[in-house]
Amino acid sequence: MADKKRPIDEMRDSAFQFTIGDGSERDSINAMITISDRLLMVTASQTLEIFLPDQIDPDRTNPAVPHSQICLLKHGATSELLGRTFLLCDELIKPEHLASHIQRDALMECALGLASNLASIKEKTEHFLELQNDALEQIPEASERLKSQNIFAVPKVEGAETTCKEVFVTSKHVLQSILDMAGIFFGEDLNPGFFSNIQEFSTKKYGQNDEFSVFLQETHSFREFLREVRNSFEHPKQNKHAVIRNVRINKEAEIELPTFEHVHPKWQQPEVRLDFLFESINKNLIEFSENMILHMVKKTMTGKFAGSETQLIWRPDGLTDKPHVRYGYGIYLGGELHPLG
Repeated sequence: MADKKRPIDEMRDSAFQFTIGDGSERDSINAMITISDRLLMVTASQTLEIFLPDQIDPDRTNPAVPHSQICLLKHGATSELLGRTFLLCDELIKPEHLASHIQRDALMECALGLASNLASIKEKTEHFLELQNDALEQIPEASERLKSQNIFAVPKVEGAETTCKEVFVTSKHVLQSILDMAGIFFGEDLNPGFFSNIQEFSTKKYGQNDEFSVFLQETHSFREFLREVRNSFEHPKQNKHAVIRNVRINKEAEIELPTFEHVHPKWQQPEVRLDFLFESINKNLIEFSENMILHMVKKTMTGKFAGSETQLIWRPDGLTDKPHVRYGYGIYLGGELHPLG
């Protein structure tokens, strides 16, 4: 006779329901993604990790352990940075289309880390812009003081240098996530410690005029600039250092917003506004990440469907519920390209 189920077993084995996010329509589920034993749910506005009671209490000793959720990212299906990285990987990293050695779970973990670091840079940028706007709002008051006291109290953007350093350090983490992904995509053929190794690998295997090799060469300066600036912050030297200037008045008696300059014999950067620099880094890192994912997928595609080789296709309008996932798989049938999935 089978052992009688305990009340806690009955409860854990029965159907259940719970609210995702704040329960609003915008937090309806757009995607459910499993990574090993992790369950992630992506809504329009955020990415959540769901914990079932058995994950927390596998021996089933406490019936009070609830289902729980943690917000991993305040970016969801409508987010550009999530769509062009993590959700793109979820769409493309499928065993039926890729080489057998590729480990989906390991790649998805890297992709989540990649998106997390991109989100961190975006959040640091947005916080900096808020502080800069706060400083600008003090200018009328400072102007009044000039009239009464003949002195202008220049406002300051707090933490400008710290934020700048954090953006470049986090950019290095973004690049490291991509290096880790390259090691999984190309396996034992590649030692992915540096992008120069990927460049050498691509040139040797595919040729220097191959689109992947050309892309790596074209983005070399961008990657090296990020690396060298980070080094300048962490190991400043007389001829290699970053210069952050806060809000100030120039000789034309105009307010100048915080700027960045990089002193370096090779990777110098003339003075540029910090907000412009941060926005450029955000944009270019997302673009670079998406293109690296696409190139690595192309190089490891092996799948066929209905006797036809699968193709990587561009969907300019994205997916219905994930508008920034602009690529997917397709095949030619009857001379026409048809999307899969």
